[in-house]
Amino acid sequence: LAKRHIPIKKITLRTQIASHRPQPQQKPKPRIKNIIGICANKGGVGKSTIALNIALALAQANLNVGLVDTDLYGPNQPQLLGSLEPAIIDEDGYQPVHVHNIHAISMGHLVDKTTPLVWRGPMVSAYMLQLIEKTKWPQLDFLIIDLPPGTGDIHLSLCQKIPLSGMCLITLAQKLSLDDTDKAIAMLDKLRITKLGCLTNMHGFTCEHCHQHNAIFS
Repeated sequence: LAKRHIPIKKITLRTQIASHRPQPQQKPKPRIKNIIGICANKGGVGKSTIALNIALALAQANLNVGLVDTDLYGPNQPQLLGSLEPAIIDEDGYQPVHVHNIHAISMGHLVDKTTPLVWRGPMVSAYMLQLIEKTKWPQLDFLIIDLPPGTGDIHLSLCQKIPLSGMCLITLAQKLSLDDTDKAIAMLDKLRITKLGCLTNMHGFTCEHCHQHNAIFS
């Protein structure tokens, strides 16, 4: 009984991340345990910021994390990461940029930010797959994929050819955004992709004077 009053001087915690089952007909990537998609059917809802914050939170938990920015026309992750340095490219693929303990790759790391990409749908899908498959990832517990808005070619190619542990949806508490999210949910159901949840961004703000919470949308 006396031992209960002896203070604990050291605690060691170990975390083992399991590889979750992807959608039917897909097998996990050899060096990546789990691939998580972050999607929004409507643009401007803060999806890229949330994708980065999820990656940062996992990295701060001492997990090995990768981040792919698949918005090829408007890549935002290099700016959000504060790292505009170009990725190293060789014959075998791309070396991801390591910043904030995250291994990241984006079109913004591969081409000059002033260069416009004038590509058709099939070319965009092919390059999106290259970003994932030709990047020299280290052993990863999680690979977070920041998807462009909508339910177009990139989403279909990702869901049909990349083993996804699940998808997280981002929306605003606003009818147009919520209606578009319903379409994204229907797409995921049709493709048999696991839905991890839906995050409502910009729900409201707290007044710094009266501390009342105010909803931005009705």
